[in-house]
Amino acid sequence: MNTYQTDTGARLHHMALFYRGAAEYLAAAADFLREGVEAGERVLAAVPADKHAALRARLGEHHDKVEFADMLSLGRDPASLMPALRSFVGSAGRARVLGEPIWPGRTQPEICAATRHEALINVALGHADVSILCPYDATGLPIKVIADACRTHPVLRSAGRELASLAYTGPSFLPAGCSPDRPASQEPA
Repeated sequence: MNTYQTDTGARLHHMALFYRGAAEYLAAAADFLREGVEAGERVLAAVPADKHAALRARLGEHHDKVEFADMLSLGRDPASLMPALRSFVGSAGRARVLGEPIWPGRTQPEICAATRHEALINVALGHADVSILCPYDATGLPIKVIADACRTHPVLRSAGRELASLAYTGPSFLPAGCSPDRPASQEPA
């Protein structure tokens, strides 16, 4: 497991998952959630509600040990994600979060705000004992979004394997065009 430690000794394990299609998404997401349940971790699936039923079915008997949140509501304003995530992680001991803040159909300003959130996880939760997996629709999202995800996630997960992201630029990186003081009208598509 690729983790990085802060001076507190706690570990953040922040990963991006690039999936192609519902079957690949469900398999990887359910495996990640199941691993947390089996390890006795507090587990949260913060994904669009239209994915909840399929995830519950795929989890089988483990589904009742996973907390579900509708990312369409929770992440409507991406700036509200960090307080919710900190609250969950802070009360958990060891935690595991499946969080999908970026999906096809998000506006460019929403994508930039969610990308900032992804980058800031590495700083804000660097002290936390948590594994976070962030799914990205590799066929439905622009290539820039995928490239930024590689820059904001220290680990990439695919086919059950984890690899260090060679594009990861460190815990305080904010992708070009997504700084909070840049007007949305100037952000690149």
